[in-house]
Amino acid sequence: MQRFGLMRLGNCAMAFLGVFIGAIVELILILSLGDPLNAHPWTFANGIFISRYWGLLGALLPDYGAWMPNIVPITLAAIAAFLVTGAGNVLNDYYDRKLDKKAHPERPIPSGKVSPKAAWNFALVLFSIGLILTIMVNWLCFMIAVLNTILLFSYERRFKASGLSGNIIISYLTASVFLFGGASMLSFKFVPVLFLLALLSNVGREITKDIEDMDADAAFRRTLPITAGKKRAATIAIWFVLAAVILSFLPVLILLWDPNYFPKVVLYLPFVFVADAMFIYSCTFVRKDPRKAQSKMKDAMVIAMMAFLVTGFIGIIGPPMRL
Repeated sequence: MQRFGLMRLGNCAMAFLGVFIGAIVELILILSLGDPLNAHPWTFANGIFISRYWGLLGALLPDYGAWMPNIVPITLAAIAAFLVTGAGNVLNDYYDRKLDKKAHPERPIPSGKVSPKAAWNFALVLFSIGLILTIMVNWLCFMIAVLNTILLFSYERRFKASGLSGNIIISYLTASVFLFGGASMLSFKFVPVLFLLALLSNVGREITKDIEDMDADAAFRRTLPITAGKKRAATIAIWFVLAAVILSFLPVLILLWDPNYFPKVVLYLPFVFVADAMFIYSCTFVRKDPRKAQSKMKDAMVIAMMAFLVTGFIGIIGPPMRL
């Protein structure tokens, strides 16, 4: 059971939910635009090559699209994201085992509850199962998962210690769950906006976390706060977060392009106002209490995800309201 603690199940659950949010938002837009989801018959001959989902699932279960065409690939993609995220977290603890003896001695590896070899093998198993599931969904999901797996290893082995580039890579990996959700629907009409907002806010949070861990990182890593100084790093982190706050109103402009989506705007705005207020509040603590700041940023990200989730789900209730 200690091995599962390495996965940081809360982060895995966020990845799972992020895939569902991206997929649901894209699915609703597909349906609203009249794009037929089942334009291609589910036969063994074209299940791999020209079906809507272009994955092995269509070959192995050629009739599943007739009774549950959307939830199956979305769920498989979400589970894959859960597992790959967990694998990345295990990998992080494996490579940080020496650093964690000082910074986080209570974690499973430095505390001796899990051996480094067991953690390494567990990460490989999680990566393998996750990649197999993406092949079932479609090849686009598989390619994104392969890219993310490569970046996770590259980040741990090289870019984690290289400052801002490492922050951007890990933030891309966090935000890519929205792209992954869109990929499960083979649609990218709206998820690039979600991806951009998540990317910017995550870069700000990652820099803030580096400020928090400056003392422990000094002997192992050359993070942005160490190379540029705490004050300058805090300023950069704040600007990334504020950029996300400003761009958080971009979905409103997109939705208002078609007045029929006014109900989505009404539901989106209260959540985004709360999330933005929390982001701005967190910025006031970046310099004097980075631990509190990054915690508040994470809470704001949860609220923002709820905004996107509600915005997507309103389309399931019925057709867009006509004004």
